[in-house]
Amino acid sequence: ICDAFDDVTIAMRPLFSEKDQQKKEEFAKEFICEALPRLMSAIDKLVTKDDPKFCVGNSMSIADLTTFNMFSWLKSGRIPGLPKDCTDQFKNLTRVFETVRNHPKVVEWHTKHQPL
Repeated sequence: ICDAFDDVTIAMRPLFSEKDQQKKEEFAKEFICEALPRLMSAIDKLVTKDDPKFCVGNSMSIADLTTFNMFSWLKSGRIPGLPKDCTDQFKNLTRVFETVRNHPKVVEWHTKHQPL
């Protein structure tokens, strides 16, 4: 799961590196319509159905924290051309994101360091 999120990050590089605004906008549309759904759907299917809260197993793992970090970034509104709701269609990953976001230790950390 963690490596699959790396693929999403790699696919997004032109959103940050492209200098030509028109090309950047075209790439953003392509990324939102094609690459993001393809990559995220594949990751969403990897999430186990055995436990409704976590990516794998019955406790939080690095996969859950990676999901939380990726979704926080994708939903932040700080990525050029990417709407904040771009992850809403990925139900399994959204469930994991919400579980981690509401975990007492995560809430505690964010309260001290970086408000959610």
